Amino acid sequence: MIPRRALAGSVGSLVILLGCSTGASEADDHAVGLALAHADVQADEVQIEVREVGPGEVEVLLVRDVSAQDDSVRAVRHVVTVTVQGTRQVIGSRVEQACQPGRGHHDFASDPCL
Repeated sequence: MIPRRALAGSVGSLVILLGCSTGASEADDHAVGLALAHADVQADEVQIEVREVGPGEVEVLLVRDVSAQDDSVRAVRHVVTVTVQGTRQVIGSRVEQACQPGRGHHDFASDPCL
């Protein structure tokens, strides 16, 4: 199982939940593992949140603070949708970014930063 921690972290003005809710299940652990592999990131590089989005589906949000490496992008978020019933598999994904102050949108979006 992937260890669960309910710690709040921040990326700029973003507050992100690290880990899953206290009701984390083995299915959530498997979904997180699939999402990490799909996004090609390590668990210690990102903040992780799992949320139910429909019957048998969860979204795994993997957020990485890149503000020290990029003057326009503050954070990158991989949103990976995984089935948790039957055959567990990735059924969708997208990459979003939040911009540095004065460099575009502050919330996560697919639009590029300036």
